Amino acid sequence: MGETVTTFNINLLTPEPNTLAVSWQVDGVEYDYASGANSFRVSEDLLPYGAHTVKVVVRDTTSFVRDDPQNLLVKTMEWPVVNSPKPDFNRDGVVNMADFFLFADAFGEKSVARSAFEKFDLDLDGAIGFPDFFLFADSFGKPVAPKFKMAW
Repeated sequence: MGETVTTFNINLLTPEPNTLAVSWQVDGVEYDYASGANSFRVSEDLLPYGAHTVKVVVRDTTSFVRDDPQNLLVKTMEWPVVNSPKPDFNRDGVVNMADFFLFADAFGEKSVARSAFEKFDLDLDGAIGFPDFFLFADSFGKPVAPKFKMAW
């Protein structure tokens, strides 16, 4: 099973000449590689677990307008997303005994962002305990759906 990638798209009416500047951000951090692009790809494997905001800012940089006190030449859109751990810890596509043994080894540990135990904290409360076990048990024997969800 590979990583889940979500693509965010915008449709623009492009002026001639094109004076639009497009920038993409995740949680306020701008991604230069996506500058000017009408789409932006976010990988669940690169985004920490928890709630995030993907934002696009489109600016019309035309020289025909000298002053824009009401920011009429700037448009933003935001998408709330949640990246949650999934109980397929070995990433074989199904929640099974192999995942249980990995989970059992982590049981009782604290979950810290980007730590080895973070993926076992299914309820995102900072500890691997019985609430996580119950979420794991609910998924046992089932194929795993992508964990990256739009939070509308």
